[in-house]
Amino acid sequence: MNSPQDAEPTSFLSSDSGAPPPDTALTPVAPRPVLKPPPPPRRELSPARRLMNVAREALLTVGLVVVVFFASRQVVQNVEVQGHSMDTTLETNELILVDTLSYKLHPPRRGDIIILHPPVFGAESEDYVKRVIGLPGETVRVRHGTVYINGKTLSEPYLTQSHTYDWPPEGGAQTVPPGKLFVLGDNRDISYDSHEWATPWLAEDQVIGRAMIAYWPLKDFHLFSAPIFSTIVMK
Repeated sequence: MNSPQDAEPTSFLSSDSGAPPPDTALTPVAPRPVLKPPPPPRRELSPARRLMNVAREALLTVGLVVVVFFASRQVVQNVEVQGHSMDTTLETNELILVDTLSYKLHPPRRGDIIILHPPVFGAESEDYVKRVIGLPGETVRVRHGTVYINGKTLSEPYLTQSHTYDWPPEGGAQTVPPGKLFVLGDNRDISYDSHEWATPWLAEDQVIGRAMIAYWPLKDFHLFSAPIFSTIVMK
């Protein structure tokens, strides 16, 4: 008869312990999928509704085009050259783009090729193209086709033809008034410009813009800038 001390010990697990036996494996339970409700059926638009949507998109597109057009007109304009007063820098029928924004930020510079409304009775709304020669406060005179600014010769290597006229005809030099410009065409002897206008001075607010690019014909494509060689030099 075995004594209580010789009996094998019995392992007991209290029913309220909550822990599994040591050799019990736990199996993870996959989460139950969440069922989403089906999307509501798409509503078919009526023909009238579709027509309204198309009309709205068309109006928005047209409105955007109009806004872009008028905004671009405040920055760039397209001009066709007519006449020979700027030969050979610009020739008749050439198409150029005109920068209309720059002169809202700074005044015209000597050597700029500009589009302008001339101070000529009956032609105030026409577009002329000329080159800026004299600036406000400077004295200007022309002798035998040579321009003098403040008594010094103006170097103009962009001219390809010789010129012979004098301005002013009575001699001496004239001072460009404040807010005005003295402008000439590059083909001086046939250009109708400051040296022939009854009022030789062009108001700065009559300048439309600066010639930026000549783009047609393609063989004449070039960019314009105020030539750095348009400076006053002593001779």
